Amino acid sequence: MIGKTLKMVNNDLSGVSDTRYINVFCCFRDMKYGNEYIIYCYVGEYAKNVLYCGSVHFKDNSLVVFSIKKENEKIVLDFINRLLSNSYSSMYQILDIRNMLKLEIVSSNNLEMDHTVIEKLDVLSIPNKKEEELVKEREKKPIFLYILLVLLIVLFFGALYFYFNMDKYEKKAIVLNCTTNLYNEDIDVWYTSDMVINFELDDVTVKNIMEVNTYNFTMDEYNAIVNYEDIEELFMGYAITNDKDNYRLILKRDISTIINTYREIREFYEKKGYVCQEGKI
Repeated sequence: MIGKTLKMVNNDLSGVSDTRYINVFCCFRDMKYGNEYIIYCYVGEYAKNVLYCGSVHFKDNSLVVFSIKKENEKIVLDFINRLLSNSYSSMYQILDIRNMLKLEIVSSNNLEMDHTVIEKLDVLSIPNKKEEELVKEREKKPIFLYILLVLLIVLFFGALYFYFNMDKYEKKAIVLNCTTNLYNEDIDVWYTSDMVINFELDDVTVKNIMEVNTYNFTMDEYNAIVNYEDIEELFMGYAITNDKDNYRLILKRDISTIINTYREIREFYEKKGYVCQEGKI
């Protein structure tokens, strides 16, 4: 099977959590341009005759979805027709999503699609698990006393462990990873832009920002770009790493900013369409 049922957790600004299940029918790469796409539908909503699509970014065990240009919807529709007729192999590459656990939707495109076509995609791509079972899983109520007992035991032993191992712990600074997909008009290709933002130990003040741009190409596109005599000028200011095995360029540079607080820098990039996740270093 090339698809999978994933959980989408969408948290709005009011703190309300909306958990839904989504059937991801397929993620694929357009071999001509190297762009990666996703097609999916919400569980139990096939009768609405709406199929969703967008560009897809792999982030740890999550798929992150962004909307695509209107003209690129033709690529998605062409892939669907070829997938249903089993004639896609020379133009598109199916991407492996077996290890993915979640779906994060930043933005997406809606395609009018007859429910019979969506059902065909389901039969072709989704492992055989009844939708009713998913609904029941979502509606199951937790056994509060059991959960409370387990939590108390975990907290008790956790507190004991921390008490006897306090000297092993030290303050670690926050790192904020902000990611989005951007378009380079000079070479007509989409790329992944990552902003790695390091903070001082106070977890508030910005220490430095590393910009990491990843370009995925087909073999011909990769050979053309790496042999371009003015490649240094094209990517001026970046340290260029060639990933020959995967036909990929990775560009890095340190960038400066007058924004120096956690809240402001996160709001700045999220307003520009980046998805930000926090970690430690």
